[in-house]
This record gives sequence, C-alpha cells and structure tokens, in this order.
Amino acid sequence: MSRGPDTWKVRLGGRFEVESGNLKLGPPPSKSVGVLFLKLLLRGESWTSRAECCERLFPSAEIPSARNALRQVVFRLRAWLGEDALECDSDALRLQQGTFRVETSCALHSGGPSSLIAPGFGHPWLDEGGRAEEPTLSQLGNAKGEAIPSAVTAYETAVIEASRLDADAARALLIGGSAMFDALPPPRAFAVLTMTEPADKHDSFTIEHLELKGRLYYQGIAMDAAISTFQSAHRLAVRKSDAQAAVRTEAMLVFSMLESGQMSAASAALADLVNADGRFRSYRLLRQAAIVEQHWNSDRLIEARSALRAMGPLVEGSNRAERLRYFCNCAALAAESGDVEGSQEATERAESLIKVGFDRWPALVLGLSEGIRLLALGRPAEAAETLEIVAESAKSEGFALRSLYAQEAAAEALSRNGDLRRASLLWRSAERARKAAGMKPTPRLLAQKRRVLAA
Repeated sequence: MSRGPDTWKVRLGGRFEVESGNLKLGPPPSKSVGVLFLKLLLRGESWTSRAECCERLFPSAEIPSARNALRQVVFRLRAWLGEDALECDSDALRLQQGTFRVETSCALHSGGPSSLIAPGFGHPWLDEGGRAEEPTLSQLGNAKGEAIPSAVTAYETAVIEASRLDADAARALLIGGSAMFDALPPPRAFAVLTMTEPADKHDSFTIEHLELKGRLYYQGIAMDAAISTFQSAHRLAVRKSDAQAAVRTEAMLVFSMLESGQMSAASAALADLVNADGRFRSYRLLRQAAIVEQHWNSDRLIEARSALRAMGPLVEGSNRAERLRYFCNCAALAAESGDVEGSQEATERAESLIKVGFDRWPALVLGLSEGIRLLALGRPAEAAETLEIVAESAKSEGFALRSLYAQEAAAEALSRNGDLRRASLLWRSAERARKAAGMKPTPRLLAQKRRVLAA
C-alpha cells in the first residue's frame, strides 16, 4: 500500500496512534512494530542497522531466527503505514524523511519512561539516550518542557513498579503522594491511574482514586466525566460512612457543576455541603472555597472576595499546598476586582511558597493574575501578550480549563486595546471549546462576554 509524502501524523502522550491524511491508522499492530517505529522516529535521518534491531528487539533469539522475526516486523510496519513509510536496504533502515510530524496531547517532559509517553510500548531501547544527537522519547515534539523534579519522577516510577507487584500497595503509594501526583503532566498522571485502577468498589483507596481521576477530568474540561466521577465517589463515601471523603467529593461536585454552568444543581449540592458534618477543619475550608466559587461564577466579585478573606484564619497553620492555593486565589480575585496592590501582595506570599517545576497549576494561576493586573493598570497590550502566553503554556501542559481562563482574559485585554477583530476571534474560539465540552455560560462569563464584544 502506497501513500504520498507528508501524510503521517504521530500522536503521543495519553495515546499512541498514527494518521495518514484523513485516514486513522490507529496504534501499531504489535509491540515490536511500535518499538521499532518509535526508535526509527527518534533516529530521524540516521540509519539503524538491521543487526542492532535484531539484537535489541530479539535479544534471546539465535541470529537466523532474529533476522526472520525482524523481516516480519518490517513487513507488518509497512502493512500498517504503507510501503512508502520505510526506506530499507540489505543492511539498514530508516523512516521516510520529512514525512512524519509528532503531535502531543500535552507537553512531554524529559525523564518520563517510554511506557507513559507511549502507553503499552515501553522498552529499554527507547529509554536510553543512545547516540549523542538522539533525543529521548519524552523529548519528541517538545523541546521546551520544564523538567519535572527528580522526586516526582521517582514517585511515578515507584507507583508503576509497585503496580506490577501489588495493586493495593501501588494505590497506597499513589494516594500518599498526591502532591507528587499533581506535579505530573496530565497524560502521565492518567497513565499512572490506569495502572492502579481498582478492580471493584471494595478495593482499598477506591474513593481517593476516583477523586484523583475526577480532578484530572476537571482540569481538562471534561466536566460531564468529572461530575459523574465525583458523584460515584460521593455515593461510595456515603455508603462507607466516610464523612471527610463525602465532604471532599461534594465540594468537587460543586466546583465541577459551577464550571459546567449547572448553577441550580451546584446550589443544591452546596446546600448539602453547608449542612454536612463540620467538625473537622478541612470541611470548613472546602465549604468556604465552594462558597467563593459560587459567588465568582455568579459574577459577584465583592462577595467572592469577602468569602475568600473569611478563609484566612482557617488557612493559618495549614500545609504548604493549601496556603499556596489560598494566596493564588487571593491574587487572582484581587486582580479581577482591580485591587492591584492586594493582588501583588498575595502574589508575593504565593511566590514565597511555590516550588518551580512542581506547582504547575498554581504557577499558571499566578501568570493569569499578572496579566489581569496589567489590564487593571491600563496596559492592555502587555496584558494580552502575557495572557496569551499563559493560555498557550496551560494548553501545552494539559490544563485546558486554566487555558480557557487565560484565553478569555486575553480577549478582554485585546478588546480594551482596540483590537476588536482578534478579541472576537479569541473569545469565539474559547466559547466553541466550552460548548464542545458541554459547558454552559455562567453569569460571570456572560458579563465578560459583554465587555469583550460590546467595545
């Protein structure tokens, strides 16, 4: 089967598949085919000897058997991609030059094992650097990614290795290091969740596992999936009489419903949350955070800031992550309210807590706050530039919701700067993304839309 040049698109990240023009070729037909394809992709213009392929793909086979097995792999690779995909001679092979383009569903950061970059196709041959000019698989299609701290990679590896020995132990590691989990790019986080999936609702840490999955759906604007996941987790928590888990999942239901534009359902869930058992401090924090979120999505900034200030005493003495989240939210809300000084002060408090490369979501919140502060200072051109950078960064890292916030704020900045055409295009793009995700406009979004398009 023959295909023309410049027609292959390789997707990596949460999935590994190839497209040719409008034809979806799907994933490789076997692991050996996939590993060989990825290695040749890494090698680029360089040729790879058949001897090396035999040695690395079939290390236990006799030479004649390995050569025959390689011929079968090459045959299946060509059957999958087309005859033109591969350049071969009697001694070596490589992919057709200039015809493969790599796309990723999220930024891929160096240091990630091949089993996560291309799930199901992990192989030592892909994880080693090899030749001096050869990148690792995790660097394909992304030369800019900020390195993940080694402690996070070690945590990820420990969970993966544990999952091969004992699923319950792996989930215990996963949940115990949830702050490390939050530092993983979403495709790698989803891969770790898949490896530790509970067999049924009676398995250990099932509720917490559902919570982590729901949070990833929420960050990726898969709000229907987020709501369904948090509802399942909440029902299970109630059934198990786990009061703290019931409150956590109810709060995340409120957040997800509000973002989805289900204002009435969110109000009902918030009423249940307010009436829940409030004996523990984390309950009071979550309840107050949900109230802040409701005011904000209802375009009641004064009430939102007042509710957020009421959280201050509860946050004192909390762990670093909770304090960081609090000050980030203070910075963003103050900026939206036009309180530049208050936003800057909260930003400085957050920056004293943030760990570069580790706190990815908070870093994006602070970037968003900076752009909105510039807009409040009457510098819309600088604001638009800053916010568009934040939107692209958030998108590349897989934080679709944060990307939408920044994109919508950038549209407002462009509108204020008189660039009405670009403002409208950017706003409509974000609007389409929300609609495609099944999200309805909230009062906050409708008010922002009027500011963007009324100019």
